[in-house]
Amino acid sequence: MSEARATNDLLVAAGVRNFSVLQALAAVSSLAVGGMLLLVALPIRRLLGTTWAVVLGLALLTGPFVLYGLLPFGEALAAFLALAFVVAAAFTVLAAVMSFAAPNRVLPGPNEAVRADMEPVRVRFLHPAAVGPGLVLATGIAAFTSFSAFLPEHAREVGMAGSAGLFAAYSAVCLVLRIVGARLPERLGPRRSVTIAFTTNAVAFAALAAFAEPWALSLAAVVIGVGMAFQYPALMALTVNRADDRERAAALSSFTMFFEIGTVSGGLLLGAVAESLSKQAAFGASVAVLLIGLWVMRSRVLPARSMARVITTGELALVPSAGD
Repeated sequence: MSEARATNDLLVAAGVRNFSVLQALAAVSSLAVGGMLLLVALPIRRLLGTTWAVVLGLALLTGPFVLYGLLPFGEALAAFLALAFVVAAAFTVLAAVMSFAAPNRVLPGPNEAVRADMEPVRVRFLHPAAVGPGLVLATGIAAFTSFSAFLPEHAREVGMAGSAGLFAAYSAVCLVLRIVGARLPERLGPRRSVTIAFTTNAVAFAALAAFAEPWALSLAAVVIGVGMAFQYPALMALTVNRADDRERAAALSSFTMFFEIGTVSGGLLLGAVAESLSKQAAFGASVAVLLIGLWVMRSRVLPARSMARVITTGELALVPSAGD
């Protein structure tokens, strides 16, 4: 069994290397899908248009754990992987066919047509509308890396059989909130939504840092599911609402770059803390990272005094809800 397990590990490692280029291409296509949804959506409903990102994140999260759970099957794994890739390809073809129902282009509004004749679209390496929300996103994702990276081993250290149930609980809570409470981020506003996200995540990581017990891990998985459901959609909608109609695709591209920045920086920083101290220390450091992000959001990106003004987006005015 050990030889079969080693063979499987080599197979998966080789697959990961070869899959990296395809994954990068898939990320570009998903960015195009998200950009189209946000451009098609009415300005006052763009938060609903960000649901695609949550579904994509859940798929990318649960897939690797399903695959890892199949490793003990030994030599049959190679045949299963072949079948799995065939099924995945079939879903991709189905998605391509369904894409024909989407609009081919987004027509400009009546006011935008005038601006298009007068103002050329500026090409920027980093769109300024994405900098503030992107930095906040990077801190949230950096903190989350300690959860996704350290939880499997930490769960076994505290006596649990594995972490599959924890990630399933996290995914289920996040999915339910994004479906049942899809309009909540709109009604709460980005400032309050991000505050809820970062506060709940900070409480969860504080529990992980303070208590090395199975109940703490279960509680943290559920609470982090709540926080992540509010985090990404609110910041993404804030970015596109700050950009000109013709520059929203560029703003979205810059914003998603901060997701990768958060993943890399969080892995390096919190990985060093876990290596030199402990995993619980890394969870504690995640709390500090979240508090920094919350401070940036509430004092720099959307300070309280700025919420007294009406945020104008194209032709429509978005008035923040009470509490923002």
